[in-house]
Amino acid sequence: MVKQKYGVGIIGCGLIGLKRANSINDKSEIRFFCDIKIKKAKSYANKFKCSFTSNWKELIDSINVDIVIISTTHNLLAEMAEYSIDRSKPTFIEKPGAFESKEFDILIEKSKKHNIPVHVGYNHRFHPSFIKAKDFIKNKKIGDLYFIRAHYGHGGRIGYDSEWRSNKNISGGGELIDQGTHLIDLSMWLFEEDFLNISGNLKTYFWDMDVEDNVFMILETKTKKIANLHASWTEWKNQFHFEIVGETGKILIEGLGGSYGKEKLTFYKMKPEMGVPEIKEWSWEENDTSWVSQWSSFINDVVKDQINCEPGLESSKKILKIVDNLYGR
Repeated sequence: MVKQKYGVGIIGCGLIGLKRANSINDKSEIRFFCDIKIKKAKSYANKFKCSFTSNWKELIDSINVDIVIISTTHNLLAEMAEYSIDRSKPTFIEKPGAFESKEFDILIEKSKKHNIPVHVGYNHRFHPSFIKAKDFIKNKKIGDLYFIRAHYGHGGRIGYDSEWRSNKNISGGGELIDQGTHLIDLSMWLFEEDFLNISGNLKTYFWDMDVEDNVFMILETKTKKIANLHASWTEWKNQFHFEIVGETGKILIEGLGGSYGKEKLTFYKMKPEMGVPEIKEWSWEENDTSWVSQWSSFINDVVKDQINCEPGLESSKKILKIVDNLYGR
């Protein structure tokens, strides 16, 4: 599907919808916004000088829209994606891509039937630190991988327990399906293996809500690689800390830019005599470039009619199967 410029429609005018709009490259342009709060859709449309509506089907059906971005609450993602794919429109779904894993079955079937590229918004893979880490692993800079240890969290805000994320019927769950899915995605992507043994603990410590504000996971692959992951809504100073440990060294990634601090990768290389390792550091500016990088990757898949997208429907289904397991559903 090659065009001089792709027309993009965005459903959902929240913070993430705006981030996606600001990440559009010169091969595409925003032509339509949709939100149930029509004033919000209108304000976005005025900023980007395009059309707006409160009817999501109207946006998808528009002849001016070639590509659809779905940036809504979790309970609506799969329904809207199915409608978009059925109309043969390349579709970008915010993570986790669905409410629960079984919803991916029809999306996978229809994307193959219509030969439609579908990306899911796991943007953390596109941070420069993780791109470098993936290259290090591929080139055996830390030998065979042993385990991953990571924690990721923020402290919410006043009224967080009244927002849609705290409503299980809309969000599907709490911090596990929110930031926890990013950690699962990164771990599977780096290990290049599925997790077969899954255990975890969901806790609601601080917030008055019927979903968890903390999740603790231990996930194990067939070859005994382990990911020890913690995601938290009681991390009172925003923090991202991700360690990848192998037989001859370790990679530490800290920060994601913005409130999470400067993005930095530290490479610890074990010496033959062991002892204190060799240490090298890389850091990046505090602005987050992952959103732009992921959009460029998606557009490349659209141009090539590439339906085996990454991150895509198949890998996202595996993530939500783990989530379903830990939620006992």
